[in-house]
Amino acid sequence: MSDCPLCGGSAVLRSSALPGYVAGTSFRIYACTQCGVAFAEPRRENHQVYEAIYANPGRIPGYARYERYASLAATAADPLDALSKSEDVYWAVAQALKQRDKTVEEPEVLEVGSGLGYLTYALARSGYRATGIDISRVAVDAATARFGNLFVHEDVAEFAARHAGRFDAVIACELLEHVVDPIEFVRTALSLIAPAGQLIVTTPNRTLFDPEVLWETDPPPVHFWWHSEGSIRAIAAAAGARAEFVDFSAYQAIAPLYVPSALPGGVPTRQPILDESGGLFREVGIVGRARVALGGALPILRTNARVQRLLGRRRVDGPRRTVLCAVLRHATQSAARQSSDSVSAHA
Repeated sequence: MSDCPLCGGSAVLRSSALPGYVAGTSFRIYACTQCGVAFAEPRRENHQVYEAIYANPGRIPGYARYERYASLAATAADPLDALSKSEDVYWAVAQALKQRDKTVEEPEVLEVGSGLGYLTYALARSGYRATGIDISRVAVDAATARFGNLFVHEDVAEFAARHAGRFDAVIACELLEHVVDPIEFVRTALSLIAPAGQLIVTTPNRTLFDPEVLWETDPPPVHFWWHSEGSIRAIAAAAGARAEFVDFSAYQAIAPLYVPSALPGGVPTRQPILDESGGLFREVGIVGRARVALGGALPILRTNARVQRLLGRRRVDGPRRTVLCAVLRHATQSAARQSSDSVSAHA
């Protein structure tokens, strides 16, 4: 038993040796009985892992699609619309941005963890004054070469020290699960937004799964956290903000969600991706290679009910997806908005 770093509740040890992203490493996994988050220990950043990922983006399961999205954004007439139709993460971000302060005519937006740069570029093409920031030099160089001078190679804390209150929206897609200290990260991100601004975060959603599922997300040290809606609320409260959640019901009609009918409780389902040196791509067998090869080639297979049943997967309806999207606002601003229109929240 341990204390949850996010809400202070009781955290139960679920695994003493979860295999890490790098072969030969392992981590302890805890689950909080109060806010629902699962988290890894020890939590120490390993930037070499990300340099290896961004040096081989088309070969790594889970990241190969980012290269496809970069190509899509570079050629689409409306990149943000194209991304929104391709993945629920970007649809949710677009929905959340519709709730921004409409009194600002030329909103300034910062994407933290901009990666290959396609979302920052799509936002710029949609009329936002968009900037992307990333700690990976490889990623920033690739994004700049493809999309132009929209990107900054810098740590967000250093950047925030010079740009407090500058942005109308700060976006962090699939980032909160990577950081060592989510509360400190959110405080930093909130310091970048204007008083009426919004912080938009997306992250894998543990709330959708049975609490007995151990770790259905990337292994540490890529993902240190598997967040829940409860943990996002706890982070927001600790950082002086309030959180609302995007309702995915409308997107379910566009792209039905299917998940495994049953996942083994307490058993890891993700395997190491990098070899023992941490710098070379580790071949992941025929299943892993198929995930990379077919991830974007046959999207209809992901929504075909008969195919999904044959794969032992069930359809999920309602407001939740395997990803959650939260909109955080300064607590005083959130209180003023409670009686007005807002992004739909769900319990």
